[in-house]
Amino acid sequence: MSKLADLPSYPDLVLGVMLVPEDETVAAIHSAMERCWAMQDELFFDDAAASPIAYLHGYGHYHERYVRIDGTWKFRSVELRRLQVETRPR
Repeated sequence: MSKLADLPSYPDLVLGVMLVPEDETVAAIHSAMERCWAMQDELFFDDAAASPIAYLHGYGHYHERYVRIDGTWKFRSVELRRLQVETRPR
C-alpha cells in the first residue's frame, strides 16, 4: 500500500473508472447543506508516465458542501476522502 502523498498526479492518468452510487444528505440547515457520496475508483497509469505505480483501486467518499443564496442552492466545495487505497507497482 502506498501513502496518498506518494501517489502520482492525475495528468499521468491514462484511464479511470469511477462508481458513485446515490448520495446521502448528511446535514442541512436553512442556509447550508452537506452531501456525502460513496465512491470507488480504478485508475490505470500510462507506461510512459513518471509514476511508481501502474494501477490504483480506491474506496472512499466525496463530501460536497452547498450554500443557499437568495433561495437557490449554490455549490461551495468538494473534498475526496479515500478510506482505502490498493496499488500495483510497475
